[in-house]
Amino acid sequence: MKLQSVDALGFGLVGVVIAGMYIGGVRPLQTAYADTVSLKAELWLAKNKLEESKASESRASAIAKELSDKLQELDIELSSIDQMNTRLSLVTRIAEEAGLTLESVRPGAEVQRERYRAVSINLVGRAGYIEAGAFLEELLRQFPDTGLESIRFERLRSENQITGRLQINMIWYAAPDGSIKNTG
Repeated sequence: MKLQSVDALGFGLVGVVIAGMYIGGVRPLQTAYADTVSLKAELWLAKNKLEESKASESRASAIAKELSDKLQELDIELSSIDQMNTRLSLVTRIAEEAGLTLESVRPGAEVQRERYRAVSINLVGRAGYIEAGAFLEELLRQFPDTGLESIRFERLRSENQITGRLQINMIWYAAPDGSIKNTG
């Protein structure tokens, strides 16, 4: 069988029709499918990111609520700065009851802010580790409006026991001017 020009023309037309179908139909479908797969991948990533954000927001909300509840439990009323001598005598009493031998208790610099006044209190004395710990525990229990800025314990050896020189810098947070809440 001989190939004739009509046959070649038929094969050519069939090739053109197939190429036209590919260019006109199959290729756009492949492009649309690739775009669909890409969009689905982006959607999946966005969905995972949204779930992570929701989980993070949920954790942050739980932590914020927990901290807010703890803050409500504290409910510390700040004393008036006019009670400085009373505060110093109470700190001295607590120190002596804990077994400290005081060398000095002095108020330091005062810083005034909108919601509080902060006064440093410097305490120097001699004590053992146990006495120093008992003093700090009782101080923080009785005065939740007092913070510790620094503690220094220099070990001193005596004949009978090990003691040390204790230096404590505290911050007493007092009520701002014009708002007397509590004494002590």
